[in-house]
Amino acid sequence: MKKQHRGWPLNALRGKTVHFQGKWGDELERVRALVEAQQGTIAPVVIKSLDYAVLADLSAGKTIQKEIASLNAKGAHIQVLDATGIAGLAEPSSDQILQLIRERNDIDLFSKAVGSIHTRYANLPLSARYTFRGENFDGLDLSDFDFTTIEFEQCSFVGATLSNTSFRSTRRCDFSLAAGESTFFGDVEDSRFSDSALDSARFDGDIAGADFGSARLECLHVFYQCTARGRRCRRKQPARTSAELAPMRSNL
Repeated sequence: MKKQHRGWPLNALRGKTVHFQGKWGDELERVRALVEAQQGTIAPVVIKSLDYAVLADLSAGKTIQKEIASLNAKGAHIQVLDATGIAGLAEPSSDQILQLIRERNDIDLFSKAVGSIHTRYANLPLSARYTFRGENFDGLDLSDFDFTTIEFEQCSFVGATLSNTSFRSTRRCDFSLAAGESTFFGDVEDSRFSDSALDSARFDGDIAGADFGSARLECLHVFYQCTARGRRCRRKQPARTSAELAPMRSNL
């Protein structure tokens, strides 16, 4: 029986059954994940109790649309949608995403709601799905969150726990006193890491203007150091000790 998340803020499709039909590309994984995040049930075949039939191509699904019309004539209430239509029903709002982050209800379902990329910074899509500005995440345990579809700007993560957390972009953010290990960062322009303790952190984006004063960053990996937008980044070898990090800090 499917687990129900009664305290979960995403419930637009709770009690709804969805069937996907047609030749889908990569977007199928995303829209299926949205349905599951909104507590919908995915049916493998068309049934009378179906709520939504989602077609990869509305113009090519004539056979299934006739089948659905026949079922509706017999009392069913099946709506036919495309990927855009189901995403419009299931896409979480920014406020809902913030609630999921702060309450840390279920990281797996959070990943379904926002999408996870799990790729190197250089291969991330050009546009993020969500952008947050001026938000406060001080003291939160954000371990294992994948934020590679989210951009943060002027946000505060003071004292946050960031073990195995992945960030796409955190410009002008404050990570003072943050702690964790194996944290992944993309762009961190003008961000503060004062007195942070981030072992084996990896920086794959622009670190121009970032403040690492008094930070403990053992086994730091800085793969791309961009000094200005539009300029080619230069590859750097991983630094492995505090002594090796000292001269690098002076160049940031």
